[in-house]
Amino acid sequence: MTGKPLTGFSSLIAILAILYSVYEIATGNLYIGVLNYIDSTTLTMIGVLWLRVVSRTRQATDLQAFVLALATTISFVYTYEAIYKYSFYVSPFVIPPPEIRDLIIQIGVSLMVLVGFAYGAYSFSKLSKVFVFMFAAAWIFWVAVGFPQIFNLNGFHLALLHLNLSYTQVYIVNRGTKFLLLMAFSFLPSSSKFEANSPH
Repeated sequence: MTGKPLTGFSSLIAILAILYSVYEIATGNLYIGVLNYIDSTTLTMIGVLWLRVVSRTRQATDLQAFVLALATTISFVYTYEAIYKYSFYVSPFVIPPPEIRDLIIQIGVSLMVLVGFAYGAYSFSKLSKVFVFMFAAAWIFWVAVGFPQIFNLNGFHLALLHLNLSYTQVYIVNRGTKFLLLMAFSFLPSSSKFEANSPH
């Protein structure tokens, strides 16, 4: 940690966040009240993605690895949020102006992952493409069944597939899509860029 204080300290926080969220889940608390009721699994995913990026960019400088981890985790969260918000409307012509503003901001923030591509440290690997495809397929299914939510099992769209999903099933679909997006992001970083530039 002394050689790389930024990534060392932030990785410690990521580990603690994972342990805390796992503890909350184990004690039956799926939502963390002190963090505005964020889903405990989301906190776990953020911590895991942070550690993944730091691990894959360990040959980079401390600041480079920290910036990439920060940009990637924030992009992961807001990419999901942007797609999630848009899916309530499907057509951009029916989105209320305040929601359009929020959506534009979310899309802008989600593009922070391009920092990794600008560094030449990220690329769409075979596994990342597979998980992007799986994420898209799962999301299409979610919308096709009416985009039901745990707070509205009836959904928000006319269902093309008439399936009455239970609360638990909707929660699994929600968390499952986020996990697939997490995996797609996790396989973007490549250590080869920094290994090639590191001293031997």
